[in-house]
Formats: sequence, C-alpha cells, structure tokens
Amino acid sequence: MLDCLRNPDPDMNAVIRMHLRGKKAHILRQCKQWAAAKTPAHANYGLHELTNKTSNDLKRLVAELETELGNMNVESVTIE
Repeated sequence: MLDCLRNPDPDMNAVIRMHLRGKKAHILRQCKQWAAAKTPAHANYGLHELTNKTSNDLKRLVAELETELGNMNVESVTIE
C-alpha cells in the first residue's frame, strides 16, 4: 500500500486513492491489530523474538501508512 501511494501507477492512481481513502479506517484498524499481536512468552524463543521484531517493524510501517493516508485529500482523488 505504501508503494502504491508513494509511486502511483498513472493509469490507476485515482482509483487506488479513492479505494484507500474509502477504506482508510478499516485498513488502519486491521494493520494496527496485526502490529499489536504478540507471540506468547512461552512460545519457542526464536519465534517469540522474530514475532516481536516483526511487530516493531509493522508498527513503524503502520505509522508511515497512517501518515500517507492522512496526506490524501479530496483534491488528490479526482477521476478524469
């Protein structure tokens, strides 16, 4: 999603932006749930550490996505 917002396909830009703007709340809610997911401490140590690292990476990416989606305005979503 970040790539679509940062490097839009000229032919699909308006459609993608309209879709993402309409689904913004749902997308962010789901991504934040994924980022908050934790592996139980009693799980395999390697899996636990990997999941926590992935969770931190996801939190960073969700923050970037939230910023990108927040930068979209009505004028940036027009169909010609």
